[in-house]
Amino acid sequence: MKSKALILPFLFVIISSTGCQSNNKTEERLKRLEKENAELKKTIRNEENSTSPETLNDNSNLNSSKYAFVVLKVSQREYNENYTNKITKIYNYCSGIKSFTYLNEDLKYKFMDAVQSSYNNSAGANLYDGTVLNRNVYVFGSYEEASIEREKYTVTKN
Repeated sequence: MKSKALILPFLFVIISSTGCQSNNKTEERLKRLEKENAELKKTIRNEENSTSPETLNDNSNLNSSKYAFVVLKVSQREYNENYTNKITKIYNYCSGIKSFTYLNEDLKYKFMDAVQSSYNNSAGANLYDGTVLNRNVYVFGSYEEASIEREKYTVTKN
């Protein structure tokens, strides 16, 4: 009975010391992870505050929105008023205004490609042998500026 009484406190000390070692390892790991997290946050902040060559060329700011739209100049073959022969007419095909938090040259071309693809799949292009003559993307710092400029391409003045 005495041997059992001596073994129990000994086991308790061993289990307690093992638990302490485990807790110490956990605490050390937690401190290391907190330090790595702080370093990552600092790196992210530094990257957000720096300007890349693309940003400088673009006069863009990563933290400000840009508003863009695409204008396609297209030709279509349509019948004249008497429906006697076909004539070629030139139109502006405008996209809607899209907001970008970051905009570089690749994204501009992707936007133009998407708008051109949309036109190529439209009824106007299919029914009237529509052809894209040229395309441009226009970028502005505010939605208002973009809307005012877009109006120049969409409103017909008589």
